[in-house]
Amino acid sequence: MVQWFYGQNGVHAGPIAEHELHVLISNGAVTPETMLWREGMPAWLTLREIQAGGGIYLNTVPVPSYPMYGPQTSGLAIASLVCGALGILCAPLLGIAAVITGHLALGQIDRAPYPMGGRGLAIAGLVLGYLFLALTLFWILRVYFAMASHR
Repeated sequence: MVQWFYGQNGVHAGPIAEHELHVLISNGAVTPETMLWREGMPAWLTLREIQAGGGIYLNTVPVPSYPMYGPQTSGLAIASLVCGALGILCAPLLGIAAVITGHLALGQIDRAPYPMGGRGLAIAGLVLGYLFLALTLFWILRVYFAMASHR
């Protein structure tokens, strides 16, 4: 994530995320004369200089901020939880699907280039899936030993 520093009248502030900088520009708190810098820039430049340079360092179109919305939730995490819950209730193969999609979801969340939600859903799906598999194994062993003892 790009972190920006800014300064006016000799007072520096930051680091702030790029979307926060867009909000400050939209609100007028950062003006064309505000000095800006981020890692990779050779020196501090004014917003006007950055804009004149073709916008290499900053897209000046304000990015809307939606603080009420969290990060996108992994669809695999949702599938894991649903499969785990349904597997316990009615369908044996859904427990296996819960385990597979749970592990895939955790991998997807870890590798996502942006914040992704659903870790708790994936873990809950894994727990339900493994619980279902353990109960199934227990039931199979119980039936086997019950049949073996009646011979």
